[in-house]
Amino acid sequence: MKAIGFFVALFFLTLSSSAQELRGFVRVAGGQELYVEHVRARAGMPTIVLLNGLTYSLESWNSFFHSLKRLAPGIGILRYDMRGMGRTLLHDPLPVNYAIPFELQVTQLKSLLDKLEIKRPDLLGLSYGGGIAIAF
Repeated sequence: MKAIGFFVALFFLTLSSSAQELRGFVRVAGGQELYVEHVRARAGMPTIVLLNGLTYSLESWNSFFHSLKRLAPGIGILRYDMRGMGRTLLHDPLPVNYAIPFELQVTQLKSLLDKLEIKRPDLLGLSYGGGIAIAF
């Protein structure tokens, strides 16, 4: 497993027409539901996990995601909104007035990878996501 950082069970998933893409909420350890967009890897291809910065959402990765899909057909790509971010934040009861320790983010990432049966991911983190990748 590689971690790359930059400083700068219950599934609620919608299957796309190709059945290779999943979008929706996935329940992970502790009962938290995380919003996920996952393009499954073809057999023998790696999966890259894109980890958001602290106040970002998975949409921060849109340009990179579309370029990667085009340049590396068959690669798996997992984007998700960690607890307190993006659609996951909006799915939780508001206002959010609790601390979210980074160790919890790491535990939930492990649980998510287990649920999606991703064995050896390559992690790419932006800002806070880089810290989560390193801690993982």
